[in-house]
Order: sequence, then structure tokens, then C-alpha cells
Amino acid sequence: MGFAASQARFLSLTSRLLDNEYEAEQISEERVQLTNQMNLFSDEYEQATSNSYLVANVFDNATQTNAKVALSYDVITKGILDGGMGMKLITSSGLMVVPSEEEMFKQIEESNNTLTINDFYVFEEVNETSILQKNLEEGNFYFSSGKDEDTGEWDKKSYAMLNNVTSAYDTSDDAAAKAKYDKRMRTAEARDAMLEMRLNKIETSHKAIETEMESVQNVIDKNIENGFKTFG
Repeated sequence: MGFAASQARFLSLTSRLLDNEYEAEQISEERVQLTNQMNLFSDEYEQATSNSYLVANVFDNATQTNAKVALSYDVITKGILDGGMGMKLITSSGLMVVPSEEEMFKQIEESNNTLTINDFYVFEEVNETSILQKNLEEGNFYFSSGKDEDTGEWDKKSYAMLNNVTSAYDTSDDAAAKAKYDKRMRTAEARDAMLEMRLNKIETSHKAIETEMESVQNVIDKNIENGFKTFG
């Protein structure tokens, strides 16, 4: 192989080597992104299977026994014999929480007007159990069985202070979460395995190119050496 041909071959190999290195970098970056995705899938699955909700232990008229039911505004405020807790829902500032103005005026009437609109906090979203639970957990809402006779203030208790309110795990969506997690992980792992194979092929090709480049470089070096000998 002449000097010009060797030089051209060396440049061609150098170009292929750079292409391989660039492709390897792209594959490595994609594998990092896949790893991050799989970590996200794991976090989402853990969150989906560890979600909890508050339950109340109340009297069930149908069975004449106590039963655990999901905590709601109705369960909190209904009478004990009607399947509720027989309590009020109070804000941290001492206002009675009601879901509507209609309910507020009803309670004012039932109190023989000892209560006024200034004693209430109308909060329509209180009927949404997730929002109710969030406010209870964050200390915005409390339970109360009545007002203190001496201070006239509501006797406020957090849900953690009540023996008949506990947490339970929601398992209704666990199977769907597991199926979704498995499908996403299988897809990601298959993609990662394919990328690993491509990377291995590139590494094998990279070594072969480096070996050939060394051989061509030796030819070039000999051509240069022979050229100097000719002029020597």
C-alpha cells in the first residue's frame, strides 16, 4: 500500500472511529435516561401501592355492630346511632366547617339563632374525601364534640388523638398499578438490552478499527522511513 493510499485509509478509519465514539456516547446517554425512567416507574408504583386513607369506626345499624368506613364529612357529622361519629368539623381558628350556605342556615336555625354566620366556614370541597383528609393531616381542620363550658371555645382534637379514626391502605388500585409497572419495566428493560448489544458491537468494532489504524500507521511510518533512506 502506497503512502497516499495508506494516508487515505488512515483518515477513513479515523472518521469511522469518531463516528463510533459519538454513537457510543449517544447510546450511553439514552441508557442513563432509561435508568432514570425506570427509577421513576418504581417511585410511581411505590406511591400507588402505599396510598392510605382515613377510616372511622362507627356503629352500623344494619348489623348492630361497629364497622370501619371511609372518613367523610357526613360520617363525621352524622349522629352515632345513624352510623356517624356525632362530631363537628372545626377550622384551626375555631369556625364550624359546613359544605354549603344551606347547611349553615339550617344549623343556625337549629341552634335557635345562638349561632351566626360568623361562626361558620363554608367549604364546598369538604365533601371530597381526599381534600378533607389533606386538611385534617395538615392541621387545618379538627374534630370537636362540643364547646368548653368555661371558655366557650370548641374542644378541638386532631384525628391522631381519636381512637376511632385510623389509617388504612387503599388496595383497590394495586393490581392495575402492578400491571402498569410490569409493562413499562419490560419495555424499558428490552430497550436497554438492545442498546447494550449495540454498544457491545460498537466496542468490538472500535477495537478492530484501532488495531487496523495501528497497522496502517506502521505502513505509513515505514513509507516515510524508506523515503528518507532514498534521499539519504
